[in-house]
Amino acid sequence: MTNSKEIAFGYKYNILLCLMNIYVYTTSKDFLLISILDLNYVILKLYIYIITFINTYDHHIYSNFIIYSKENKSINELLTYNIYDYLLSCIIPIITYDYTMIFHHIITIFILSIGKRKKNLHHIILLTLLLFSIPSPILLFARVFHKYNYKIPSIIFYMIFMITFFIFRILYTSCLLKKTLNYKNITQYYYTGNSLLLSIYFLQIYWMYKIILVLFNNI
Repeated sequence: MTNSKEIAFGYKYNILLCLMNIYVYTTSKDFLLISILDLNYVILKLYIYIITFINTYDHHIYSNFIIYSKENKSINELLTYNIYDYLLSCIIPIITYDYTMIFHHIITIFILSIGKRKKNLHHIILLTLLLFSIPSPILLFARVFHKYNYKIPSIIFYMIFMITFFIFRILYTSCLLKKTLNYKNITQYYYTGNSLLLSIYFLQIYWMYKIILVLFNNI
């Protein structure tokens, strides 16, 4: 089992990768170097989520898909890291005028902030971060193959990306929304949290539409 110091080092290293990516993007814009940094960044981030998930795993919470659970210090630290990470990740979308990505990051920061304040949401937010991260490395491989004109591997990876995106972002968020919208005990976070979650959900549907268009244009 990985200890907290190793996970903390992973957080810091990932922030460094994010800063390096911003530097390379704003200077040389070298595609291969950016792709390598991106791949290291998303894989390490996914690894951190997986290790934290394993270390804090609660069978009762996840097997019953319980939204409200107990506070967890390790997950709370991860949420703090992610807030800083998403703030840094806003820089490139701002430079490129990628408004949908800026919107996504801002909404995510608000959701993470609610998770920091409403501490009994820790486990479900960790699960969401983990599942949302799974398609990202696959997309990067698809982009690299596409850039260097390897059409068949590019299409294969893009199709795998599309399937995982649909499962882990569209279907999962649908199930999550069904649970949160039907929750009986309405608190001060009920409307705010569900509004943010609905915003993320509709953004995923929009991206799914764009993904399908890109795939059909390249087949």
